[in-house]
Order: sequence, then C-alpha cells, then structure tokens
Amino acid sequence: MAPGHDVARGKKEARRRVAVPSLVWQLSPLVLSQLIDAGILQLKQKIIGFHQDEVGDWVADLACGHTQHVRHNPPWQERPWVTTPEGQQSRIGVELDCKKCEEENT
Repeated sequence: MAPGHDVARGKKEARRRVAVPSLVWQLSPLVLSQLIDAGILQLKQKIIGFHQDEVGDWVADLACGHTQHVRHNPPWQERPWVTTPEGQQSRIGVELDCKKCEEENT
C-alpha cells in the first residue's frame, strides 16, 4: 500500500476510509483527477515536524515535503496542542489531507 494515502467511501456524513493500494498511481491522470475532484480519493501525508512562519503561526511539515498551517485561533480553530512542544510531539505521525499533493495530481 502507498503510505499516506486513503480512499473515502460512502456518504459524506459517515465516510469510511480504506487504504489505497499502490496500483492506484497507475491510473491515468484523468481518472485520478476525477477521483480527487469527486472527493473519493484523498491524499494523506504524515506530519514529520513543525515550524513557525514569518508571522509566528505554526506550520506542519509533511512527509511529502509540503507544509500546512495548523493554527490555534479560538474560537474558529481549536488546536491548543500546537502551542506546546509536548502537544506538537503528540501529533508527529498524524496524517493530514495534503491539498498541494491533490492539486499536483489533478
């Protein structure tokens, strides 16, 4: 199986995630793009570290080489774990949807 990738199936309210075999990457770019656009295929990447951007917001470093903001900005975004080294360490290995990987594969 390709690490960091999954497929969501079923109704949007109750999605069940299934690992995607590496064969999915042998699909044509058109089919792959259609699966991503339909919300059936989501590209997940593991968090491998954190850093702060130029304005001090926390950013997750993903295994694919991309980054994603993980802000704690109550009441809109509740992520108190990002404000401490212990909280960040507890999230190493957690998978996030990588929008940049999705964009590159569409």
